[in-house]
Amino acid sequence: MFEHFENAEHHLIRLVSVIGVSVEMRREQLVQALRANASLAHGALALNGDEFCMTDTLSLEDSDPSEIESAVAYLAETADHYEQVLFGTDHH
Repeated sequence: MFEHFENAEHHLIRLVSVIGVSVEMRREQLVQALRANASLAHGALALNGDEFCMTDTLSLEDSDPSEIESAVAYLAETADHYEQVLFGTDHH
């Protein structure tokens, strides 16, 4: 999933990969996710409504298609990893 938006006249794209349902997460899982957040190369683990997800924001003005493609691949792979680690599944 992605969304296009502007911030201070810059065109940005936010990439989002759902990992799981946040209301199903135990305190220990949330703490583990926050600790993992500090070690990510880029992007972030986040809550988006009732969804726990991996998100990354890129500048559309400064990114070429291969950079966006690489970011999508990294996001999907990393989100799948944390879904397996935190939920023991890979449904998303």
